[in-house]
Amino acid sequence: MSKKSDNLFKQIYKWYKNIMATDEQQKAAMNVKAHRVTINDVLYYVGRAQVSDIKEILDVERAVYDGQTPWNEKAFASELRRKSDRLYLVVRKNDRMVAFIGSSYSRGAKDLHVTNIAVLPEWQRKGIATFLLNTIIHKATKIDAKQVSLEVRASNEKAQKTYASLGFESHGVQAGYYFGDHEDAIDMVLPLKEKE
Repeated sequence: MSKKSDNLFKQIYKWYKNIMATDEQQKAAMNVKAHRVTINDVLYYVGRAQVSDIKEILDVERAVYDGQTPWNEKAFASELRRKSDRLYLVVRKNDRMVAFIGSSYSRGAKDLHVTNIAVLPEWQRKGIATFLLNTIIHKATKIDAKQVSLEVRASNEKAQKTYASLGFESHGVQAGYYFGDHEDAIDMVLPLKEKE
């Protein structure tokens, strides 16, 4: 083997080893064991969403979105089967789902994107959404993401304030983004500090 091909082999091996380490790091960071958590002095159960949770996830969507389900069963099933680059969490109280959050990771963009978040109306303003967002932000730092991003309805000022309180900044508008009513979406991004 020539010195040139030996160097090339070493570079390829180093690249492969780095990819494998990154995959393992990402897999570990995206893993969530079911556990209990206290949010504002109330005890909840938090766990990774399973395909068997889809019916309840859709029920939460209907309660939040006036009987509509922006995502259908097939879309959620597809997302929940992708364990390495998707993270969906559910929050339960007394075995009833009260909230969920979904996210997808783009390694190329180093972006952990919040795909959806919903809290049953009677459980809103109890810190659950903030807890879920902070969990996703923490996971993003573990996989060395550069940012966390999301879209929010232009009319949803309450959610925008919550996101802004966590450091999210407005990064433009997507006209007619939402299916059905074609409402505009505001792109919001939380830049993450790079590890030194």
